[in-house]
Amino acid sequence: MMTKNQEAMEAFSRIGTGKHAAVSRPRDPRSDRVLRKMIEEAQSNGDIIINLGDGYYRPDFSKPDEVLEYRHYIAQKESRITAHQKTINGMQKTAREQGIPQ
Repeated sequence: MMTKNQEAMEAFSRIGTGKHAAVSRPRDPRSDRVLRKMIEEAQSNGDIIINLGDGYYRPDFSKPDEVLEYRHYIAQKESRITAHQKTINGMQKTAREQGIPQ
């Protein structure tokens, strides 16, 4: 029987190039969390792995539809950054108004 880390590592190793090689998220929540952390680390190191609901894969940039999906994925990430920044700004403003040092 594989551990949750082994299950996540096995899934990560199967992530291929092209949407046809997409790997589904593990059903087990802990394995899924470990896999997402592995993907986040790989992305931070320049690996381009995306998931728009059909599984994780590395886009094949020779295919226009996968280029569009990559762009959509990046736009999604940027939108989340903007939303998080608005939340942080609002909280910090309230804290300053209440005299809480930043």
